[in-house]
Amino acid sequence: MAAHTMFDGRLQIYRRSESGPWHAAARVGKKRFRKGLKETGLEQARDLAEEWYLGLRGKLRNGEIVPDERTFGQVADAYLDEAKVLAQATRSKSYVENLKIRMYAHILPYFGNKPFRRSIAVWSKAIASNAPSSISSGPPKKTRKATS
Repeated sequence: MAAHTMFDGRLQIYRRSESGPWHAAARVGKKRFRKGLKETGLEQARDLAEEWYLGLRGKLRNGEIVPDERTFGQVADAYLDEAKVLAQATRSKSYVENLKIRMYAHILPYFGNKPFRRSIAVWSKAIASNAPSSISSGPPKKTRKATS
């Protein structure tokens, strides 16, 4: 089976038989896509595959293709389940309950339905932009007292 890769391996074009048409396979937004190109010439198949792939990337950017990612809410629920188990030996029941209350009241209303990776990036950027200058510029500098 002849195969060629494009876009650093994110797009593959291949033939199932020596004289058959070319096919394309791509992964966009963690989803796999395949398409029969109906071309027997390599150059025409490459051009069609490139247009198709760039169209998929555009659909992803416009929100027409939703990546298969866990949401922040799903990760938070998994964390709370794990926290229950870990806290049994060293923490009280109210510790996990209070953690859950704070999570659902303050964090999940904003981050809950957002993809997990993107949520972390947004959160980090927000913290950096809202941080006081003393925090964002590093530890405070020591100052010497003037002696008389």
